[in-house]
Amino acid sequence: MFKDLRKPAKLAWQKSEDYLQQECAKFAKKALYNAKLPQVFHAIPNGGRRTQREAAKLKLTGVLPGVADTFLPLRSGEFSGLYIELKKAGGSIKPEQKTFLNAVAAEGYLAVVVNELETFQAVFTAYLNDRK
Repeated sequence: MFKDLRKPAKLAWQKSEDYLQQECAKFAKKALYNAKLPQVFHAIPNGGRRTQREAAKLKLTGVLPGVADTFLPLRSGEFSGLYIELKKAGGSIKPEQKTFLNAVAAEGYLAVVVNELETFQAVFTAYLNDRK
């Protein structure tokens, strides 16, 4: 009898940063819809493997290393917007990501790092609730 290898592969994929970001985006879209707010939450596709030529072109067009994965450009409480850097469980931020998050925090944005959907949901919900 053959061992079913699909389940472990699925679980490994579900622990990826891409999967986390997809689930967070789904939650954000629904939360904004329910709050009757504009659908302005978006991803910032800053990472990934690229050729040297592609990387050079992106740098010339303004791509900046370390920019957070997602952004919500809505004011809430004392904050001008919400940057969220997503990391898979056990992941850590790079120095340029820390520099970016500290810089935008100093300018009045809430900047957080999350590594699980439940944390994202709590942060996002609290941020939207502070708008009221």
